[in-house]
Amino acid sequence: MEIKEIISKLEYYDGTFPREALEAAIEKQDEIIPELLDALNKVIQDAEGYASKSDYTLHTHALYLLAQFREKQAYPVIHKFFSLPWQTLNMLVHSAHIEQAGKLLASVCGGDLSLIKELIENSYANAYARTSIIDAFKVLMVNGELSREEIIEYFTELFDYKLEQNEAFIWNGLIMTCLDLNAFEFLDRIKIAFSNKFVMEETTTLDQVTEAYEYIKKHPNILHEDDYKNTFIDDAIKEMEYLKDVSKDDEDIASNYSETVRTEPKIGRNQPCPCGSGKKYKKCCGK
Repeated sequence: MEIKEIISKLEYYDGTFPREALEAAIEKQDEIIPELLDALNKVIQDAEGYASKSDYTLHTHALYLLAQFREKQAYPVIHKFFSLPWQTLNMLVHSAHIEQAGKLLASVCGGDLSLIKELIENSYANAYARTSIIDAFKVLMVNGELSREEIIEYFTELFDYKLEQNEAFIWNGLIMTCLDLNAFEFLDRIKIAFSNKFVMEETTTLDQVTEAYEYIKKHPNILHEDDYKNTFIDDAIKEMEYLKDVSKDDEDIASNYSETVRTEPKIGRNQPCPCGSGKKYKKCCGK
């Protein structure tokens, strides 16, 4: 299969999973990388235009293929993609893909954490993307490309001054990652964050965090490199096939509740506003 034909089969969703085209893309890795980078850049430059094309999928395939290829040129491009305005990003990719942002960036960063940190600290970025990107640190640590000490040093900076000093969903994500890392050294800072009302307590309470820390004192978390959550993207086909099923399940569940066709995700009024403001949806974009 030639490059032009591969791209045409990956460009739009026709109701089938393009396994053959993805396999051909992997076989022609060197030839197709420029095409995939160009596709992502075009979407970034005209994000709203592409967001209106509900069946356009080349950018999604590009994310996972470039991550499997460990293509370092993709690092700033994927960073820009997940820095898009929250509503536009939610229209371009399913939430299941936003949850993979950390793994995607970890796979292409080549040990350079600067853009990962920049996005985490960007209070205007998509709240769920920022939280998901914290997972990059676990992936890099488990795979021996980052030490626990380096993570603790950076997380200390996040707690002390690098995150917005107001209620924001990113605080919840940071705390959950601290639990995954058995990071007992942050318990006092976590208590301060709750005291300052930085943590969204609709999803996480101090009692829950304290109980979790008590539990992991007796049963420490052990992060394995073969655990799906801690792996690099090393099989784009497997990843996309799995996430296709996840997305389909979510759509089926949603259709059982309403026959209404939505053009944007439903957000609970007490959930964090996806615009990244740190406010509840009802007090921000949901007014």
